[in-house]
Amino acid sequence: RSPSKRFYLVGEKITYTCNDGYTLEYGSPREVRCIEGDPHEHTTVHGHEGGVWEYDKPICSVNYKHRLQEELLGAYSASLAPENVTINFTGLVEQIVDLDEKREVIVAALAIKITWQDSRLKWAPTYYGGIETFSVPGSSIWTPAFTVKRNADAGQQGLQTDVPVRVSSDGLVEWSVETLTTTLCDADPFFFPADTMECHICFSTAKALEQTIHCHRGSSGRDEDNIPCDSFTDAVDEGEWYRQDKIFAKDKKEACFVLQLSRVPLFHIATTVGPCVILIVLMTITFIMPLDRGDRIAYGVTIQLTMVVSLVFVTEVLPVKGALPFFATLIIVSMALMGIFLFFTLAVLILHDKGGSLSPATKVFFLRYMARLVLLGDLTEEKPADDNEAAMDNSDTDLTNHAFNAHDMTVDDLEGTTEIWFHESGNDPRTTTSPSTSQTSFDSASGSSDFLKLIASVEAVRAEMKQTAKAVTKALNNGTEKLSKAVKKGTEELVKAVKNEEEVTDYV
Repeated sequence: RSPSKRFYLVGEKITYTCNDGYTLEYGSPREVRCIEGDPHEHTTVHGHEGGVWEYDKPICSVNYKHRLQEELLGAYSASLAPENVTINFTGLVEQIVDLDEKREVIVAALAIKITWQDSRLKWAPTYYGGIETFSVPGSSIWTPAFTVKRNADAGQQGLQTDVPVRVSSDGLVEWSVETLTTTLCDADPFFFPADTMECHICFSTAKALEQTIHCHRGSSGRDEDNIPCDSFTDAVDEGEWYRQDKIFAKDKKEACFVLQLSRVPLFHIATTVGPCVILIVLMTITFIMPLDRGDRIAYGVTIQLTMVVSLVFVTEVLPVKGALPFFATLIIVSMALMGIFLFFTLAVLILHDKGGSLSPATKVFFLRYMARLVLLGDLTEEKPADDNEAAMDNSDTDLTNHAFNAHDMTVDDLEGTTEIWFHESGNDPRTTTSPSTSQTSFDSASGSSDFLKLIASVEAVRAEMKQTAKAVTKALNNGTEKLSKAVKKGTEELVKAVKNEEEVTDYV
């Protein structure tokens, strides 16, 4: 008891404790108080009358857990590993804390449960009050030294050993650890925004020890404690990604967790792919814009720069790999085609604004080679025609040439030619008054009816041209007279002004 005295006053308290290796029985009070006793009864407290203890004196029993720990760990060496130890593990990835797609680094929260057999930690529960399990610090017994593979954090090397370890009477040791790991991943950005990423989080043991690692066969589905071995779980939504987990033992030397991530493409389709497709559609509008518009080049350059911005965004999000993503390749090809199109547009504008005719070599280039390129054939070749078509073409050509030649003549030449033709044919319209006679004359001249109509039209045009020439001559004469009078009047006024200026100068 504490404090230890020869006698105690009423109201004082004492605390009972047991010696090493013993413990108070369950339910026994640790503190008791001295209270007043019945005055009619003869009571004493440690030989003195007048007081009693509040509770009876507790009973101490053997502390089997303390005794067990001392006997098991007294001669135990934590630096010596069990022989031919087999390590079983299970666990799950609780959460993805951070994912850097550019650097391909993942920070994940893991919960791992590791078990193994240690024959040095066995006992018979009957000799220790029926104790079957107890916990000891992980640093007081041997634990596997795990090292994180593909570690991206220099400050973390393995699992924590300062956590409690559960030991069973049959020698089974259970080590449950929750930790954060920073490891590297392997990304496949080719099919962005439907790309994938795979992350392996592996723990390896020392190769100098005979240790075998096995994956503990858990349930077939994902639960709160573990995930199945050698098979992926159902996909779950993890922010921007769909996630599937798997655990397995690699070469029986490494305990591995695998995270397979598939990007949810909807966000990037709406923010990246959609605008780029719209830009490609807008790029085709430049093909139908008129050549005489000066903003055609400016429009194409604007589309080109916008696609460059889209390419920069894609390359900033994705990691640098040996092969470009398909979407980035599509943007580069579109930019290259747009650049080539702008170059040809500039050449077409230069040719469009150039005066005169093209050189024979240029005509051959466009009419022969470029026409074949756009599937129009060789436009410089003459197409063969049939005899009837050739005869019709020749007659039409002769008639047209004759009409153009008549149109190019002057009025006097046209009048002389008309008189000569009517004189040779014997049909002068000025001497012909009978319609029947004219009709007979036109019938006798085979194939000349259309030509006579043309000649009659030319006569009407000639008469109108004469009248127009007379009006123009009259107007020119009137204008010349008025101009002469105006010039003469202006000259006289100028001479008069000069004379007045000279007189004023002499007077001064």
